Amino acid sequence: MKSKYEILLSVLDDLCDQAPSENKKYHPCKPEEYPKARSLAYIHLLLKARFGIQTFEDREKCITDGTQDGGIDAYYISHEERVIYLIQSKFRNTEKNFDGGKDISYEDLASMSIREIIAPKSDGPKFNGKIQKMQSALSLIKNPQLYEYKVIILANLKESHSNKSKEVIGRLLQNFDYEIIDYKKTYDELLLPSIMGTCSRPSEIQVPLSLEDKDHRPQATNRIKTSAGNCRMSILFVSTLEIAKMMHQYKNALLK
Repeated sequence: MKSKYEILLSVLDDLCDQAPSENKKYHPCKPEEYPKARSLAYIHLLLKARFGIQTFEDREKCITDGTQDGGIDAYYISHEERVIYLIQSKFRNTEKNFDGGKDISYEDLASMSIREIIAPKSDGPKFNGKIQKMQSALSLIKNPQLYEYKVIILANLKESHSNKSKEVIGRLLQNFDYEIIDYKKTYDELLLPSIMGTCSRPSEIQVPLSLEDKDHRPQATNRIKTSAGNCRMSILFVSTLEIAKMMHQYKNALLK
């Protein structure tokens, strides 16, 4: 029977297979090329399982890993939560090291230039094109003061439960809120939902409809009086196509 780590590798390889053929870094030909491909797929797994990003193309837009990335390997803007997630990942290529055998270093955490990226200065450090696209995306957020930042450390960090360790990590991450997803949480919260089709379990389901589409226009409208005041109530039909889109996105998570 396969171990959890071996199953994880199979899932990561499947995620790599979703990449277009011209994206060579996801299609390794030599044994030494597999670690890099899987480390990127590991971030894809997080984006899919935690945030429900289904397509490879949409997930790839969130990847910033590369030279001059300011220590940020990926990001995600949750407008529903009003949280901007900054992701630092460290994948281990052996089962022993992945299953709690090797932690991410404090040097890796210290390499995150968070404030320099979210509040760039003309004389500040230069970052790669992907980080610059992220900065552009951040600049388009309406009412940015309502959003908060959170760092996700996708790596092992065993000593994170001690007060002293938390204080050190907090300083290294410039006092931003953070979450650690170690190998145990990876298996339970990323790998298992990915296999079971329960990725992205929303607190509520919203089906956006455009009233400009004649198929989505209200079939009946009436004004009613409530304890909160007068309001207008509309009845409309939701097309099976919209329901199908929702089921494709949430899959078995709807049963939860």
